[in-house]
Amino acid sequence: MKRIIFIMEDERGGAEKSLEAVALAAKAEGHEPTVMRFKLPFSRIILAPIAKLVIPKIIREIEHTIAESKPDEVHSQHFFAPICAKICEHREVPFYLYLRDMTNFGHFDRRDFSGVKRLLYQPFFAFYARAQKRAIRTADVVIANSEFMARRCREKFGVEAIVRYPEVDLSQFEGIKPSMEFIGMMGTSKSKGIDIFIELARRLPHERFLLAGRDLPTGLPPNIEFVGWARPREFYSRLKMLIVPSQWEEPFGRVAIEGMACGIPVLASAVGGLPETGAETVEDFASIDAWESAIRSALHRLDEKGIK
Repeated sequence: MKRIIFIMEDERGGAEKSLEAVALAAKAEGHEPTVMRFKLPFSRIILAPIAKLVIPKIIREIEHTIAESKPDEVHSQHFFAPICAKICEHREVPFYLYLRDMTNFGHFDRRDFSGVKRLLYQPFFAFYARAQKRAIRTADVVIANSEFMARRCREKFGVEAIVRYPEVDLSQFEGIKPSMEFIGMMGTSKSKGIDIFIELARRLPHERFLLAGRDLPTGLPPNIEFVGWARPREFYSRLKMLIVPSQWEEPFGRVAIEGMACGIPVLASAVGGLPETGAETVEDFASIDAWESAIRSALHRLDEKGIK
């Protein structure tokens, strides 16, 4: 039996769900996992260079827990990876680092940081990238969530990563019967493809579109219904098609896996790790014409099945 500490942000995103699933699997295998969750006061990008000033209590708690419990392994990701890597190196505790997105490699989609915000964030981007680089090269084991991410890690840092696809609890979608009403999308950022989604709604005015996400975009046409943060089962149950029009290199594609588990057609950008999900992909994913053509073809196939 191993004593394993899992350290993560107190969020409900895909990365956190994935690490929670690893902890549950460890418990099922007879190990003794301890999960430490911390709510961060700012964006992890801004927080990185001033962590010791802003969250010393959190860092002390992590140091104390590792020192007192003497774990066999520590697992972490994102903002906490550099902190844990340094502590584990000092304590000679094996550290497992999870690669979850392109920010691990210092890649940030600048479309989500425009104008003054981009200028303000620039030094934080650089610091965060350096911190992640040190953590990846210090870690005893690096785990990537797709072949794509493992390849990027090898190319950028010369570090071999183990590929472990995220655990997705598909049992939550058992018995779901989609109402076949909407074409849906999760996410409202430019990197997730919100501009593509909005333009598709304009080009297909007789179709109804459903959008879930944290922030309400401006200028939505009347055939888009915004539902805010939605429970996956409730969201997917209203769809007849899910699109994932990401405009940056997605590390994997949990949403695509969930959509297919619900039995609805999924169209995804042919970028990053998305093709590894098995979803139908749009090769020219930056082209609105390519997306419109792909959706019309998918709608035609639904019509042939008698689904309107």
